[in-house]
Amino acid sequence: MSYGFRWSIRRLRVSLGLLPFLTVGVGLLLAGALPAAPDAPDQAKDGEPKADEHESEIQLAARTIVEGIKMTALMGDERQRLELLKQPVLRYGDLARNNDKGTVWVWQRSGRPQAVMELFRGDGSRVWVHAIHSLSADALDGDFGALAPHWTPPREAVQWKDLAAAQSPAGRPAARARQIKDLAQRFTAHEFWDPNNSRFELRLLVQPACKYSDPEGGLLDGALFLLCHATNPEVVLLIEAVQEDGGPKFRYALARLGHAELHVAFEGKEVWRQERAGIIKPTDPYWFLVRGVNP
Repeated sequence: MSYGFRWSIRRLRVSLGLLPFLTVGVGLLLAGALPAAPDAPDQAKDGEPKADEHESEIQLAARTIVEGIKMTALMGDERQRLELLKQPVLRYGDLARNNDKGTVWVWQRSGRPQAVMELFRGDGSRVWVHAIHSLSADALDGDFGALAPHWTPPREAVQWKDLAAAQSPAGRPAARARQIKDLAQRFTAHEFWDPNNSRFELRLLVQPACKYSDPEGGLLDGALFLLCHATNPEVVLLIEAVQEDGGPKFRYALARLGHAELHVAFEGKEVWRQERAGIIKPTDPYWFLVRGVNP
């Protein structure tokens, strides 16, 4: 999440009123109008996730929040519940941006990622910050709880483009995985953000955050990568090997998780640019929600 939220979170420590956010058009909800997000439970009940050596109290609280979100794909008159991956695909930190306890979560259907969300609390903050983007070809409905508006992004929330310069996908899964990883490393990214609209280079986390496939649907292999400030994700990169009538090919798509002006290049040529996020609505593919923590 971008640097500018650091000062916003600090303001929120003093007051949970979110008028500063609304005046700049971020499109947030008044935290006081929402029930507070659950804090870490005192004791895990039978059947509930228990903290381990890798999961702090704040991370367990994040799990409780995410598992309370109901995500559904809308296919005409049919609704299909999306599956939340049991573990976050990334635990990250970005001390320079007041964020050292973040997690990234993925919902999927038929093996394909449908939505990705980062969730964090700033150091000492009493609010949870959610940033979510649809990766689905279908319209979605995200239920974040009582009094929060449903998140209803449209169909085709990301645009897929062919990687014409890439070799054809290999026949063996292990070889395709190496090809996908090599292609990911040919992408570079940077952003412009505060202070003073400064330029920040983003780095690729070389290991995919998650891998997936759907052979029956023509998806041979896919991987979700993250381009980050420190380990704080700002851009999602999807690379897939797909089988089509003309034969197998590679394709990619990009999605934002930060408010900054974003630039992504492939082999030095810019292929994707996003202006700073302005007014954000719960009907947009990228949405941002802030809510308070139980005292």
